[in-house]
This record gives sequence, C-alpha cells and structure tokens, in this order.
Amino acid sequence: MDNREKAENKISFQSVDVKADVDTNSTSTAPEIYNDHLKNRKALLTKMFAIVFIVIAVVSVTHFLIDYYKNNLSPDAILRKSYANFLTSRRLKYKGTAKVAFSYSDMDEKLDAGNFGVYSLLKSSSSSENTLEIQGEHDVQESSVNGNLLLTWNVSENKLFTVDAKYEGGKLNYKVTPYQYSGLVDESIVNSYEQIDLSDLLKKILGNEGFANFEKIKSDDIQLEKVEFFRDDVVDGVTTYHYKVKLNLRGELEKLVGTLNGRQMDLWVSKKDLQIVRSEASFEFENIGSEGNGMNIYSDIRFVN
Repeated sequence: MDNREKAENKISFQSVDVKADVDTNSTSTAPEIYNDHLKNRKALLTKMFAIVFIVIAVVSVTHFLIDYYKNNLSPDAILRKSYANFLTSRRLKYKGTAKVAFSYSDMDEKLDAGNFGVYSLLKSSSSSENTLEIQGEHDVQESSVNGNLLLTWNVSENKLFTVDAKYEGGKLNYKVTPYQYSGLVDESIVNSYEQIDLSDLLKKILGNEGFANFEKIKSDDIQLEKVEFFRDDVVDGVTTYHYKVKLNLRGELEKLVGTLNGRQMDLWVSKKDLQIVRSEASFEFENIGSEGNGMNIYSDIRFVN
C-alpha cells in the first residue's frame, strides 16, 4: 500500500471516530431524563403503597383491639357497660308482651255486682290470661323526651281495649278504642286524642307525697347483680350474651314499688355493640295502691336501638 492509500485510510478512520463522538454527545440527556422519570414513579408508588399499608394496618389493629376488648371484658363489666348504654340511648324501639294479673282485697264485697261492666272488667283483669301487647318508640331530644306507645289489652282470645298514646315533654295525648265494655269509655277519648299532663296524672296515681318521692328517683336506684352468665345465645338472629340478673332497688324507688317479690330477670346483650336486645322478667307486687291489692307481671320485651 502506498503512502496515498495509507493517508486516505487514516483520514477515513478519523472521520468515523469524530462522528461517533458527536452522535454520543448529542443524545446523552434522553436516558437520564427517562431514568429520572422512572425513579419518580417508583417513589410515588412506594409512598402510595406505604399509605395503603398503614391504613390497612391501623384498621386491622383497631378492629383487633375492639374485638379483643369486647371479648375480654369480664361478664360483670359487660353487664355494666350494656346497662349504661341502655340508660343513655337517645332512641329506642321496643315491642313485646306482658301478662298482668291484678288481685284485689275483698273485691266481691266492695264492688256492686249490679254494675256488670265494672265488675266484669275487674274480674277479667285478675285473670292469668290477661295479656298486654306493647310496642313503641322512645326518643330523647335536647329539649324534650318524645315517644309513642300502642297498648292492646287481651283476655284469652278476646281483645278488650287498644290505647294509642303519644307523648312530648310532659304532655301525653291518648285515645282508647274499646272492643268490649264500650259503655265504660268516655266517647271524648274514643274518636279523638285527649291531652293530659303527666305530672298531674302521676299525682293522682301516687298522691302528692308519692309524686314528690318519684321525682327523687335516680337511674342508679336500680342496680343489676349477675346471678348466671351464658356466653353464647341468639335472639332474632343476633349473637348475644345471656344473663340472669337480680334487681337491687334502693332509695325512693324501693319505697315506691312497695313489696316486690321475684327480683330476678333475664337480659340478652348483643355481642356486636353491647346493647340490651331483650329482657324477660316475672315480678309480683304486693300492696299496690292499698293494703291487700297485688299485681303479677310477666314480660318479654325486644329492644332495637
């Protein structure tokens, strides 16, 4: 190869080298920008996954702690909590039945058997087949207590009366639908609501002194004492704790109810929210109203908060 060819080859290689250098320099920023973009996306995704993980962890731990707290409360603590929840419920729906039998001292001597309606009604009220169907709603507002109550009085298979009542604050509006003994019910409360003041009504029933004592009654005048505890039971599809409890009355409440026999009842408490969902009780009162008068009550009530 002569000198001329060597020179051409040399120049050619130099040209190629120069071009390669120029091309590399002109495109060097594109990979760097792409890599930065990937890094930013990875950082963002990492933060998002971290936030989701933290949220899931907090929810899971909170749920675990709540579940652990509920399931590891002692039976006495559960009972106290459920009773406190019941007393502080702002809205409560209830429905149930009660069997009520009255006993009167010397009724045959004191009543005029010629007044067949009154005599027959009182005789019916002393029957063990005397049943009251109850349903209503109790709503505690900031300024007043409102509610409604539908009460149906049956003896055996016979419906005697229905009482439809609504109360707001200290006023009670009610009307009565008689199915028997219609002559004993004033027509003014059959076709329209009659309003009475609850304080005046209680004063007539209890007397002035009894009413004064009634106003002194406090929520903690009823204390629940656990007698038996069953961890698992079901009420209307709701998983519950089942208690047999004793009622300890004190203060003015014990004075007011007179002699109360059979101070035990059954309570069912929802495991989900520790709310009382059912109560069943049987009580016997002595000397109600006057000496010798009594009242036996069996009740089975369901509650919905």
